[in-house]
Amino acid sequence: MKIRLLALYLCGLSAPSLGGLTPKKVMSHRPEKISEILKRTLGLMVQGFVEDETGQEVLVTITNVDVTSDLKKAEVYCTIYPQDNVQEIKKALQSAEGHFRYLLGKKLPLYRIPEIKFIFKT
Repeated sequence: MKIRLLALYLCGLSAPSLGGLTPKKVMSHRPEKISEILKRTLGLMVQGFVEDETGQEVLVTITNVDVTSDLKKAEVYCTIYPQDNVQEIKKALQSAEGHFRYLLGKKLPLYRIPEIKFIFKT
């Protein structure tokens, strides 16, 4: 009986005496941890990229990063100040999404780097 309960526990199932074989709900904090790591890392990368690309002082702030639970996609929320050349900066960042993913792959020890999508708040 103990071996069966141990096997059920390791498979993530509850004991039959506790209401049948129902999946155990386990919430993972991994997407939240990865979103924080991406927020910090992309913040540095984006600022350097915008300064190189435009040649002017522009503040790009990454306010939030939402990563899906399967870690395949990440939505990066940004604000841009000053609002002078916003369209040019948006276009440059959106065209470099694949490049940022490549750089993150080189920098972070993750098996799968999420696909990045920049979303701009005004």
